[in-house]
Amino acid sequence: MVLDAMKLIEEYNPNVVILDIEMPGMTGLEVLAEIRKKHLNIKVIIVTTFKRPGYFEKAVVMMWMHMF
Repeated sequence: MVLDAMKLIEEYNPNVVILDIEMPGMTGLEVLAEIRKKHLNIKVIIVTTFKRPGYFEKAVVMMWMHMF
């Protein structure tokens, strides 16, 4: 499912993508990494109900690194 989402993201190049941390096939952070690796200029919103240590910090670092 997530791989299908990546195909749609590449095909339609949306302005914003909303991701959850827990998704079938890949985590939201892995999808974010793919988006950044492909240098797609897309805003990303990550939501979750999980309180896993480090996820928020890792997402912030990944998004911050893309800004510069």
